[in-house]
Amino acid sequence: YVTPQFQERRQHTQSKKDKLTLEQFILELGNEFCTIPRFHKAVQHLQERDKLTGEINQDIQLLEQELDSDLIEEEGELLRTYLWVQFYPIVHTYLRENFSKWYKSTLTSFPSENVSETISQTMFQSKININSNVDTNTNTNTNTNTN
Repeated sequence: YVTPQFQERRQHTQSKKDKLTLEQFILELGNEFCTIPRFHKAVQHLQERDKLTGEINQDIQLLEQELDSDLIEEEGELLRTYLWVQFYPIVHTYLRENFSKWYKSTLTSFPSENVSETISQTMFQSKININSNVDTNTNTNTNTNTN
């Protein structure tokens, strides 16, 4: 148990039912790690290494670097987990929706009895379009490299 005055992180209180906006999520996440004990720890570390100069702007820059390092070292895995939990469902949904649209479009654009053959045709066609940089609207080469 760590007494509240020494806790470097506030307890995460968001329930899974809460639907936060992106801004709310980021603010809540930032607030969780923005604690006075974390600030004290950064000051203490730099004092122990005799790095603080008394020049406020220079010290702030050094302290911010110390805070960054500490956050990554001590909370990096937790932050990655929070971000994964929050954003994976969005990315996952987007990926599947767009795959579904692409697959349906591909099968209707290149009808064939063999689905694998249809997919292979579209993959081959995609490679040709990408490699030649052909503007499909004008059938002209859009490569502007003059070397």
